[in-house]
Formats: sequence, C-alpha cells, structure tokens
Amino acid sequence: MIFEKKEYKNVFVFHFNNQTNMTSYYDEETNTTYYDPQMVINITEYYDGKSDTNVFLVYDAEDELIYLYGARGEHSKYVRYEKTFHDVNILYKFLSELVANHDISLSVNYLTNLTNYDDYDSLRKRVDRNNEVVAYDNIKLSKRLLEKYVAAFF
Repeated sequence: MIFEKKEYKNVFVFHFNNQTNMTSYYDEETNTTYYDPQMVINITEYYDGKSDTNVFLVYDAEDELIYLYGARGEHSKYVRYEKTFHDVNILYKFLSELVANHDISLSVNYLTNLTNYDDYDSLRKRVDRNNEVVAYDNIKLSKRLLEKYVAAFF
C-alpha cells in the first residue's frame, strides 16, 4: 500500500493511494494515535448459561493485523489478554480453543474515537445496543462464520 505522511500542527495524517481517506492520525503532543470509526467484532462464549469468555476483534488497516482483546470469567473478572493475528485461519484456531463447542453471542459494533490506548476494558465499556450493527445469540463458532464476518466488516 502506498502512502504519504503529512504533518499539520503536530498531527500526522496518512493518505493512502493518494486519497484523503485516513485510517488514523497521530497527535505528537499527546503521543496518541486516533483511528477512524470502525467495526469491532464482539464474541462472548457461554458455559452453563454464564458468560465465560469475551473477546473483541479490531482490525488495524495500516499494519494489516487483527487485534484480539480478551477476558475470562463471568463479568470478565479473571485474566485479561491481547494478541495479534495476520491470518484468519490462525485466529480461528485460537478462538476455537477459547470457546470450544459452546454457544456464543456474536455482535458487530461501530465504534468511534478509538485510540492506541484502548484495551479490553475500554472496549467493553463502549459496546452497547446503540452502536450495534448486527448481533446473533446462541450460535456455534465456525471457521466459515468467522471468515464471513472478517471479510464483511474488516
């Protein structure tokens, strides 16, 4: 991907393929990268009727990576983790180990004001019905389903 970087008053704007569509900009004073609004995939796995694992998938167009932010336990009270993936097949292998063959809820949310400081907790606080694009409950995760969502929303 061809891009050029331009600076406007300590804010860097990236232009891809000579277009003005930004994917992000960097504010040097605050050392913060701000991302354009984007879709975030939210997968929640249930065990014995309770939320057991929850992950958010966020796509970084510049790095061509899928960021996974996850937590384990009802109300996400246990471990937090982050991982990146460059390949949807490897992502599926990881997710299939997390959710096994349990039912999941899958939603896609349109989030604004994302920054390089966002983590699991900040995403969890911002996801709600007001920014939900689509949602399904009581489904099984399959490789085909994951590929469909990644292709459609990233």
